[in-house]
Amino acid sequence: MRIIFCFDWKAGKDGILANVDMDEGPGLTLPRANPLIFVPIARLDPLPSYM
Repeated sequence: MRIIFCFDWKAGKDGILANVDMDEGPGLTLPRANPLIFVPIARLDPLPSYM
């Protein structure tokens, strides 16, 4: 779980998506109509001081 804190995350394939599409598709478990795609951006300080 800590690996999440080592990166800044940008939405979209190229990291410039302003809004995330949260539409639901058909099914029992309510899957996403469109997949969530995020690009990890490495931080200069991988472990923030608040941890």
